[in-house]
Amino acid sequence: RRALEEQRTIDVEYSLRIEGREVWFSAAVSPALADTVVWVARDITERKEAERRLKESEERFRALVQNAPDVIALLDENGVIVYESPAVERVLGYGPSERVGGGYLDHVHPEDRERVKSTLEETLSGASISFEFRLRSRDGSWRRVEAVGTNLLADPAVEAVVVNYRDVTERRRAEERLKESEERYRRQARELALLHQVRTALSAELDLRGVLRAAVEVTAEAYGYTLVGAYLVEDGHLVLQHYVGYDNVLRRIPLDRGVMARSVRERRPVFLEDVGADPEFIGAVEGVVSEICIPILDGDEAVGCLNVESTAGMRLAPYDLRLMVAVGEHLSDAVSRARLFTRAQESERRYRDLVERVPAVSYVLEHDRDAATSAMAGGSVTYISPQVETILGYPPAVFIEDGGFWVSKIHPDDRKSVLAEDARTDSTGEPFDLEYRMLHSDGRWVWIRDEAVLLPGESERILRWHGILFDVTELKETERALKEAETRYRTLVENIPAITYVQEVRGERSVSTYISPQ
Repeated sequence: RRALEEQRTIDVEYSLRIEGREVWFSAAVSPALADTVVWVARDITERKEAERRLKESEERFRALVQNAPDVIALLDENGVIVYESPAVERVLGYGPSERVGGGYLDHVHPEDRERVKSTLEETLSGASISFEFRLRSRDGSWRRVEAVGTNLLADPAVEAVVVNYRDVTERRRAEERLKESEERYRRQARELALLHQVRTALSAELDLRGVLRAAVEVTAEAYGYTLVGAYLVEDGHLVLQHYVGYDNVLRRIPLDRGVMARSVRERRPVFLEDVGADPEFIGAVEGVVSEICIPILDGDEAVGCLNVESTAGMRLAPYDLRLMVAVGEHLSDAVSRARLFTRAQESERRYRDLVERVPAVSYVLEHDRDAATSAMAGGSVTYISPQVETILGYPPAVFIEDGGFWVSKIHPDDRKSVLAEDARTDSTGEPFDLEYRMLHSDGRWVWIRDEAVLLPGESERILRWHGILFDVTELKETERALKEAETRYRTLVENIPAITYVQEVRGERSVSTYISPQ
């Protein structure tokens, strides 16, 4: 009805239930003669299903971030907070959106601002740095937080500086009380120095195996422990990931056997000053005197264990337990971060695999709204899927590296209309939908159907087009052959020495729909 009333083509998407399943179509409805329309539809079920799966994956990833125990904040290149996870309400008392749009230094203690500023500047240079500072909470009190800053501005999936921080106020207060005696102060100072080594080593790692390797090696080096190992839970077993000092080591331990398994099951440290006093001690290594098992936690889930043992008559002490508990806290934080990063990478890989397996070219084109040219003429292709080489013969890199390459390959007879439609949709925000010819690398012309929609960018100035290119050359050839056949038959009918007519019977009356010139 709209196509007839407005005398223009209307694009519409709809679904039908066919043989028990939902099938989606995209249709172009165009006015034709009298009160008739031409309805051209194509099956877009696969695209709709891909969009649904993509949205579900994004929602799962968003849930992981929003339920992380640490506060996750995203800063833009100017230090403005663009996102803060819900954990900020628990840590500082602010709602997730209350600090968004403000500067990252707004609530930092005045004595810490220069240090925080210089530390984040180091992060912008590419380093992943752990640091502590004080933040003012909603009730006016100062909360000490421990943070790790990671520069992911260059990552197109993030494009921000990621700062993970957690409230360590109570832990720091407890540490300060330890300084009341000189001896305890010296130990605490040494402990903090060694923990800083551990924290710094772990903050530089995002790969899970790299985190465990760093934890084992820096623990052995910093504290002088001779037997250190790290395990992860896999298929009902503790599986060894990295170790130092062992000649004979257990690589797989059932979760129902041994001291380490008990630590994981109960999610608490286990300290055996004398291993001979515990009947669950396995005793795979001769001469072991003491053992400390620290569970590795990701939130409330125990995902592994860090194990330290002593030999040669040396006993581990409660001081060693305290050190290893602190190491375990940092290790758990690093493991949680690494597992989250791994899930994000897997999610991104699934999205990319999905896009790159679709039998069409997907692309992202960005353009400055204030530029004098249109998006296609003056924008930049930030992504184009590998299928472009199958359809047009050019590798994706040439479209990304050369801003004018795309337009240069459009057929001269089509270029003006393509750029005009591009400029129009830039200004109106309507979907871009056009068929035109592009030059294949082998010299032939390929008919392309280009469909793109405008999605909001990070700023109002940036136009971001997400589009799909289809090769419709075969369809165009079929249409051309059909038109030529129709012309031949019409010429034949109109030149034979007899009258040819078509009479259409409609109920009790008939209507003449064609009669030849004869």
